[in-house]
Amino acid sequence: MPGITWYQWIRPSDIHFTADMVPCKFSNGSDMLETFRQLLFNEIKISDIPKIEVIYKDGSWWAYFGNRRLWILREVERLGRCAAVECIVLPKDFCSDEKWLKKLKNRDEGNSVGVEKTERFDIEYQTIIEAWRKKTIYGMDAPTQLEVMMGKEAGSPTPRSPRDKAFTFPNGTGTSGSATKSATKTVGQFFKDLVLCSVIVSTSAIGALTMVSYFMGNSLVATTMKSILAELDFPFDWAEEE
Repeated sequence: MPGITWYQWIRPSDIHFTADMVPCKFSNGSDMLETFRQLLFNEIKISDIPKIEVIYKDGSWWAYFGNRRLWILREVERLGRCAAVECIVLPKDFCSDEKWLKKLKNRDEGNSVGVEKTERFDIEYQTIIEAWRKKTIYGMDAPTQLEVMMGKEAGSPTPRSPRDKAFTFPNGTGTSGSATKSATKTVGQFFKDLVLCSVIVSTSAIGALTMVSYFMGNSLVATTMKSILAELDFPFDWAEEE
């Protein structure tokens, strides 16, 4: 396109409308809401949409061509799905007073634009928003264009069995369902092994003390230790001097 000077990344909310009212369909017959839906559900990318042509006048950016596209991108930005868009900056001769007076029709200082809505425009718009929110939260499927026109939301969250409920350990790792049972069993076995090791260590300590006492000639302590070991069924071959 002749006269293009450069490209500029701009937030859609920083671009003002020049039109006061726009149709809800593009010149090729495609629907604004369908493009909005496709962007919201990642069926198309922002780069797939023709760039908005802007001018910089009186300290602000204005959409010289692309008011319908700007409406869509502002809505997508409002929902957190767009940070900035690459625009075509037109040369200064588009900002001449004569051209500007013919182009500027907006009566709200460019902050908003009216849409020539169909009878079901608002219903379809709300259907898209609700479906997107439920997809974001519950993982529902994106609605088709037909479902949007009928005011229906596609998909439903897959119910989870109580056995599939996720369990998170303090270290941040998690498990679910049968894995939780396995983890519980493993933890129980760990504590059993810990108790068994404690008994073995304690018993070994008692046996060592008994042997020391025996060889030191402390018959009273040795006899006491022998009784304790007998109660614990400790396999110790006790031999007394005749």
